[in-house]
Amino acid sequence: MSNFDKKEAILQAANDVFMTTGFEKSTVQEIAQKAGVGKGTIYEYFESKEDLFVQMIQSEVTYIFDDFHRIFGNAQTIEELIDGYIESTLMLVKKHTNKVHLLFDDLAKVSKDVQDWFVEKKMEVMGQLTTVIEKLIDKGELRPMDAEVAAWMIMDIIRLGFFYKIFHETVDIKPLLQAQKDIILKGSLPRSQ
Repeated sequence: MSNFDKKEAILQAANDVFMTTGFEKSTVQEIAQKAGVGKGTIYEYFESKEDLFVQMIQSEVTYIFDDFHRIFGNAQTIEELIDGYIESTLMLVKKHTNKVHLLFDDLAKVSKDVQDWFVEKKMEVMGQLTTVIEKLIDKGELRPMDAEVAAWMIMDIIRLGFFYKIFHETVDIKPLLQAQKDIILKGSLPRSQ
């Protein structure tokens, strides 16, 4: 197994173990067994259990943010942008809903650096989305508005998706997200106003 493959196997095992038992209750020994490596091998790649947890989160979150960058970079219309974001949100909610509580509870217990990194990544995505909205305004596709506020409203689609899936497990969230899209695109006033 190459060094890259070994590190990836450790990160995947860490994801499985941390998401099953949480950061506090997980042990490096459990992760090593799941990865099929010795406990000492983990310390060749990671300084500590916290470092492993942080790198596991960063690996997962980077993939998500890269997907958002791709969606926002490729969208030619506001509908394409929101539809792509909704599809990505649906995939994330389906794949990660059971991890969200555990992840954010444990994230609060680790280094402030990873929390700062997460906020920095989110702000990068927000900046890109704001720029895309500004371009759509310049093209006349959207009326003049505060592009940053519009970006925050679109980004909130993901929070709504996770919220409903967590607290209303049986709810199909796609119609809910489509309704949010409708409100974003058409507003809430009657058509005559």
